[in-house]
Amino acid sequence: MPSYDTDVPALVLKVGDYALHHGGLAVVRTLGRVGVPVYAVTEDRFTPAALSRYTTGRFVWRTGGQERYQRQLLAGLHEVAERIGRPAVLIPTDDHAALFVSDHAGALKDRFLFARQPPGLVRAVTDKAELQARCRALGSAVPAGTVVERADELAAFAETAAFPVVVKQAAPFLFDDGRRATSTRIVRDRRELLRMEVRSRLLLQEHIPSEHAEDWLFHGYCDASSECLIAFTGRKLRSWPAGAGETAFGRAHTQRHHHDHLLETHRPRTHRRPRDDPGDDPRSAHGGPEGRPVRLAALRRSGLQPPGRPRRGFHDVRGGLSVAASYIHLTLPAD
Repeated sequence: MPSYDTDVPALVLKVGDYALHHGGLAVVRTLGRVGVPVYAVTEDRFTPAALSRYTTGRFVWRTGGQERYQRQLLAGLHEVAERIGRPAVLIPTDDHAALFVSDHAGALKDRFLFARQPPGLVRAVTDKAELQARCRALGSAVPAGTVVERADELAAFAETAAFPVVVKQAAPFLFDDGRRATSTRIVRDRRELLRMEVRSRLLLQEHIPSEHAEDWLFHGYCDASSECLIAFTGRKLRSWPAGAGETAFGRAHTQRHHHDHLLETHRPRTHRRPRDDPGDDPRSAHGGPEGRPVRLAALRRSGLQPPGRPRRGFHDVRGGLSVAASYIHLTLPAD
């Protein structure tokens, strides 16, 4: 087993109230298993991350309703930093947390260690509409799409649309109580589309039937010079909600197809890899901020030459999501 820098703690941060969050728990387990002190901001002391034996300390704090109160959230993080007592690697595990860290990098840089991004970059790639526009400008293939901001624009689109269509919240959205809004759904007819409430910008995309497509995933970690140090590819086999949601069950594969459409990007991924695999996203993220070197020798000993190769056949199973998705996929068509 390679050695890790266990003198530098990590803080797992998410903004929103959803206790069963596999990403944050994955970071806690992955780093905690190799001896890194891991702290977590949790909305309840009985969440899986709070109860994990690998959690060094928990800060029970409902951050979801505070997203609109940036000063309060910032002050709370400063208090957390004081209680940890030394700079910690800050690992945001949802879009809202990643946006907050990016927007307040100047105020957080003396308290935490994290990757510095060009201003506006995180917001650009978490906004699905802006990402689609950038992909088109760069010549990358994306499904045909239209952005609407008002109910009358939605009605005009419905008059000529070919159904089904994929409807996405363009930007990450939380309800006032901190719950996450469903970001993606498949709408099958005009009546269903017109029943939708336009709370914020919507991206309406061409639907690609599953019999003509596969959902592929890429997880990777790049250093400050954009060198890809670790990379995994895989297929999404089941999702929740069925056919249009996040991965509930996936398998690592080497990609063979080349005619791809980029659908969206995400913050640094936090899914747990096999126990003996030091070349995973959370451990690389812990080693990389502020110029701290990622141990490439450790990656090579694990069989992952940078850029890494996925361990074929490794399954990414997401607890309750996988159980629910399995039932739906067995009883209903995905499309």
